[in-house]
Amino acid sequence: MNGGLHDAFNLTEKLVSVLQSGADERVLDRYERQRRPIAEEEIIQQAHRNRTRMQERDPERRREMLKDLQRMIDDPAKLKAYLMKSSMIDGLRRAAAVG
Repeated sequence: MNGGLHDAFNLTEKLVSVLQSGADERVLDRYERQRRPIAEEEIIQQAHRNRTRMQERDPERRREMLKDLQRMIDDPAKLKAYLMKSSMIDGLRRAAAVG
């Protein structure tokens, strides 16, 4: 869902610049270069992480995964990095750098 929201904002910004500000329609081509590769990569990675956690059946491994998450919560820098990645904000920043 985050990816779809980010895509919508990215495309809306470009549509507004074309429709209201008279920007060249070629600005819309930038959407494909900015969002698609990053969104696909991030969605695939996040889905894999989620699927791996949900499908793990070994109780000991599940405990270790939970402990890893708890350790991350206890470290503000790691927690922020996780939140920036899982909310796809890192991807927004990478997309903004694409011309």
